[in-house]
Amino acid sequence: MRRAPAGACRLLALAACVAVAASVPKHPPLPADIYPFITLVANKELPLCTGALVAPRAVLTAASCAKAKPSFAFVGAHNFFLDSFRREGKYEIQKVERVEVHPDFDSSDLNQHNLALLVLKRSVVGHHPVSLAGANFTHPVKSAAVRALGFGSLSADGFFPQLHADELTLLPEEECGGLQTAYGRWWAATPANAAAGHEACTGLSHAFRACAAGNVGAPLLLPRGAPDGGPLQLGLLTSGFACSTDPAVASASSPALYTWLPRYTEWIGKQLRQVAEEDAEARKKWAAGRQ
Repeated sequence: MRRAPAGACRLLALAACVAVAASVPKHPPLPADIYPFITLVANKELPLCTGALVAPRAVLTAASCAKAKPSFAFVGAHNFFLDSFRREGKYEIQKVERVEVHPDFDSSDLNQHNLALLVLKRSVVGHHPVSLAGANFTHPVKSAAVRALGFGSLSADGFFPQLHADELTLLPEEECGGLQTAYGRWWAATPANAAAGHEACTGLSHAFRACAAGNVGAPLLLPRGAPDGGPLQLGLLTSGFACSTDPAVASASSPALYTWLPRYTEWIGKQLRQVAEEDAEARKKWAAGRQ
């Protein structure tokens, strides 16, 4: 594993304080190395959110995370305080070269078109990207069992150093629209927006807090949904319905809202093709220089 950049070292030192202050999970810890694509996104000082490796040089996360100017991607992270001591060589720290935000994203509404691709400076070589649901993947008619995982706080709105997950219920589109209406997002549940199907909802979870900043961008997975029997990423977390900066209003748990990735297959594919073309051109120049 490459030596951690100085900024990443400061992040790990800061994480020690977070680890001491964080509450202990009430559910069994998630085993290391079973989700090698999971990524902790950070800037030079702080952890920011969660993402997923979707190509050797690309991490998919929320656009709302990109405004904090992410600098590093900890690919294969499990505990951002202990990994450097216990899992040397099991994760990779990569610098972020640029951020591609979906062109329709508006920071005044974090629940619409909230996705971004972090293009890394170098390719990740030791971790396999997660499979993404394609455009033909249909939203389940009935409730389905899914899993979400991230680095969000277990008891507050910030971060927890160890990756954790919960089994959730993916709600049918009609129920998702009903939730949006119930929580005041009536405009999102109109026929035009509902037909667009850009969002998905999961039910309540007390173990995976939709309002925690560290869980933003967290992948929503269908276990064994990929052709190879691995997990299939269906969405990424944008927020919880009951989130608020007012402690008298915020809920300890909340139904969660996700960007529904099958609706963004074309945009994601375009970005990944561009990265692949850049890599091919770089290899071509490297080969020419050796002649």
